[in-house]
Amino acid sequence: MVGIFTNPARDIDLEYTRQIAGWLLQRGMPSAVYDESVPDALAALHRAAFWIVLGGDGTMLHAAREAAVRDIPLFGINLGYVGYLTDVDRIDGFDALQKVLDGDYYREKRMMLAVGPQNELVLNEVVLGRDGPAKLMTFQVKANGVLVDTLRADGLIVATPTGSTAYNLSAGGPVLQPQSEMLILTPICPQNLYARPCVLSADNEITITLTDDKRAVCALDAREPSFYLEQGDALTVRRAPCCTTVIKTNEATFFEVLRKKARQW
Repeated sequence: MVGIFTNPARDIDLEYTRQIAGWLLQRGMPSAVYDESVPDALAALHRAAFWIVLGGDGTMLHAAREAAVRDIPLFGINLGYVGYLTDVDRIDGFDALQKVLDGDYYREKRMMLAVGPQNELVLNEVVLGRDGPAKLMTFQVKANGVLVDTLRADGLIVATPTGSTAYNLSAGGPVLQPQSEMLILTPICPQNLYARPCVLSADNEITITLTDDKRAVCALDAREPSFYLEQGDALTVRRAPCCTTVIKTNEATFFEVLRKKARQW
């Protein structure tokens, strides 16, 4: 059985979703479609061999949080704008799916982050930003208990290699190959001219403490704010015990995809 994880805002009236489901059924492959309005809708998808994700990067990020803990691979078909995390665009969806059914694909493992006391899963990045007037905030950053720096900035990003091409890149951070296992610390508009992005081993546990009387908002994978930090509050970010598995049929290299997608931004 195959799960279909759809973004209804990208697939109006679920037209493409129904085409995918019908195409699979013709090939003897039943499917279950995720409907967020239905209670326990994900339960049926938990039995799937893999999920077809129809949408853009946001849809892939949403699906990743649910699939990673069950080691369910994701195959993304882009119905959005850039769709950097997806494998193919809509026009190539059926050809690519045939490759998956024929076994003509490979898998990539993408490291994730576990954030805060609830170990919330993140595939792209953790962003600490201002909650209120445009004033600088002060963050003390430690890696495995060792002081990295005390930064005054508009905010701070902790990104994965997968997330290196997202907000991190826009903020001047480095691009990493997505299969690598590292952490990126990128200050947002820092006051100190020497403060630059820093790449650390994924074995580090990052502790970020807000040391002034401002209030910081924490957003995970560009979702609605998950929680806030007040003066003295500390946030821990570490490598998660699980990872996101993505199915790839596209033979283009990471750098080819990067060049192509960068022209769309």
